[in-house]
Amino acid sequence: MRYIAALIERLLIKCEGIHELVDLDGNIYTTVIIGSQEWIAQNLKVTQYSNRTTIPYLTLNGDWIADVSGAYCWYNNDIGYKTPYGSLYNWYAVNNVHGLAYLERGGVQETGWRIPTDDDWQDLVDFAGGNPVAGGKLKEVGITHWATPNNGATNEYGFTSLPAGERNGITGVFNVIYNFVSYWTSDAVDANYSWANQMFYTSVIVQHESGYKKSGGSVRLVRDI
Repeated sequence: MRYIAALIERLLIKCEGIHELVDLDGNIYTTVIIGSQEWIAQNLKVTQYSNRTTIPYLTLNGDWIADVSGAYCWYNNDIGYKTPYGSLYNWYAVNNVHGLAYLERGGVQETGWRIPTDDDWQDLVDFAGGNPVAGGKLKEVGITHWATPNNGATNEYGFTSLPAGERNGITGVFNVIYNFVSYWTSDAVDANYSWANQMFYTSVIVQHESGYKKSGGSVRLVRDI
């Protein structure tokens, strides 16, 4: 019943053409229901924490690799990459006490949104057929944003994974945009690493990997339905 109610809510919002889902910067998001989860269908772009504190924007490599409080950047320090690739966040921003997971409709916070846990991501991957094939079903189709050949991409569920690249947490250097995306989870592995899920232009896999917390990666938000 909750699944049907969520579908009805989304249809009513679409028909009314009002109350778009937005973050604190006014960036607009759409969502998709996949199994028992609802995901935003774009990479997160917000530059404020949930309490409206500005997230530090770090451009210098030395500042980036030194940060352990939370920071974001645009790929190659160029805001032109904001759309469609979103922000790159280090894990300290993802895990910041002020929170990244804030979305609202019509000026009112929409409840339930969170940074996905490692289990949330695994539920998504399992629904899409498991790690060996799920990447194909989650990637955007074609080579408008992904590098060729973008193997096996079908975007079967509308998740529209995009290859935002990364910022290296050891050197601060940007790399592999168009080829690769790494999505953070909220779960740490240890003091220096956190779980992440990666997709590639040459493969249909979702690689479950420990990511260096100082690296810049992408974020999607999820809620239960």
